[in-house]
Parts: sequence; C-alpha cells; structure tokens
Amino acid sequence: MKVLIVTDGSEHADQAAKLLAHFSHDAPLELTVLSVCKQHEFLSSVEVIEVSQEIKLAKARAACERVEQVFEGANARVESVVAEGHPGETIISEAEKRGIDLIVIGARGHSTFDRMMVGSVSDFVAVHSPCSVLLVRPSQLGQSSIRICVAYDGSTPCIDAIKELAEFDWHRNAKFDVVSVMTVPHMNSEIPIEIDMEAIFKDASATLDSGVQRLQAFSPNVASKLIESNDVGDAIVQFAEEKQSDIVLVGSSGRGLISRVFMGSVSRYVLRHATCSVWISKERKQSAR
Repeated sequence: MKVLIVTDGSEHADQAAKLLAHFSHDAPLELTVLSVCKQHEFLSSVEVIEVSQEIKLAKARAACERVEQVFEGANARVESVVAEGHPGETIISEAEKRGIDLIVIGARGHSTFDRMMVGSVSDFVAVHSPCSVLLVRPSQLGQSSIRICVAYDGSTPCIDAIKELAEFDWHRNAKFDVVSVMTVPHMNSEIPIEIDMEAIFKDASATLDSGVQRLQAFSPNVASKLIESNDVGDAIVQFAEEKQSDIVLVGSSGRGLISRVFMGSVSRYVLRHATCSVWISKERKQSAR
C-alpha cells in the first residue's frame, strides 16, 4: 500500500504519524512524508522573502525527519518530500502523481467547533482527494490496542472499505465494531402504506451479518450492532462515542470530480461530527487492487 502522510510539524501531525505506526503490514509500506510550505502572498524585498522561505523550508524538513523517526525499524520504505504551494492542492497533486492509496492527515482538535470547521486543508483533502483519507483527531490511543467502528450497509463502497482494512495485519488486540443502521420508510397518513417491518429487519440483519463475516476473515475480535434510526450519520457517530472508538471507517463512492466534490452526506456528516479519527475509504483504480 502507498501511503502519504502530511506533516506541518504540529502536535496533530505527530498524532497522525503515531496512529499510522499502529498499523502492522506484511508487505513493506511505501510511505511518503509530505510537508508543504505556503508561498509568500505579500510584497516584500527579495532578500526578506528568500530568508523567510528558507526558514520555512528548514522547519518543513525538520517536521519530515520527526515523522521518519516514528517509523525507524518499521517495515516501511520512507521518502520525505518538501514542496511549496497551496497546501490542499499540493497534497492532492502529490497523491495523484504518486498513485497514493491512503492520505493520513491530522486535524486541529475534537471540540464541537473544531469538528464542524474541520480545518480548511484537511477538509479540502477529505473532499477532493482521489483516494482514501484518514483524518486523525487527538486520542488516548494505547500502545497495544485500537478500536475501529466500521459503518456497513452492504454497498460496494463499504465492501471496498473492509478490503482496505484487510491490507493491514491487525494484531489480536485490535477490536472491530460493525454497525448497520436500519431506516424505516416515512409514513404518510394521507396515503396508507403497509410496511413489512419483519422483512426490513431480516434484510438489515442479513446485511450486518455479511459485514461481520468479511471482518472475521482477518480478525477474531468482531462485534456487531443493528440500530434503528432515520438519521444514519448521527446513529454512527453516537455509536462510535458509546464504544469509545479510535477510528470510524466509512465508505464513500466515486473517484470522479463530481463524486469527490459531492462526497456522500453520511461520510461528510461523520467527518464533521465524530469525536474520533475518521477513515473515509474511496474506490481505487482497478489496477491498484
């Protein structure tokens, strides 16, 4: 797997690196550490601009080196890249150029305001990225355990999300919670409709079971929950909070420009409201599988 981890030298970026370091993998991880320096947007003397930019570049190189140290001794091939330009656009450009499978980027915090705003760079990357994105929020992640909430509805994006999980070698202390949300059709009193709740429950249970079976193929620690709610995003967020999940995994369909700009309402809701890290899994090119 090719992973691009973004760093700006902040504590949030360091948290992202430490979380990724929890992911074991049999094949060597192709890891690109990227730090982007904004270009000057104000008028000044050439000398001042050059000195200021050189300071920024030195800080960016130091930030990359700190992330490299996190992966010392790991089964990973690490390359650091320092670039100049618009942060969000540069991250997307580097991901496309390098055929990246997963972008890992830190978020500012997990307060209500921080979650709603997300951050201009991380939000831009999550929406416009051509590949999957792991948005890392501060957590109390232990040294040997991780808990992942997998939102599952039986769709192709959700199936692909679990396939992406399976590319890592999860240790026995990793715990997975599969959650499916059963929505009930809205009743219109003027048009009487007979709803077969038993059939709806049976279909939803079968969908949930299929998700559990897919996860059990690579982990023995899988629990499941079927929730009845007409607000799918909120149900997922609330469940993840109850389980004190470290990561919520959601599938998001489409690689095209339109699909990326109009990212699914559920995945976007989870991205903006979850208190923990959010992994948005996106469809890959067929050749990358």
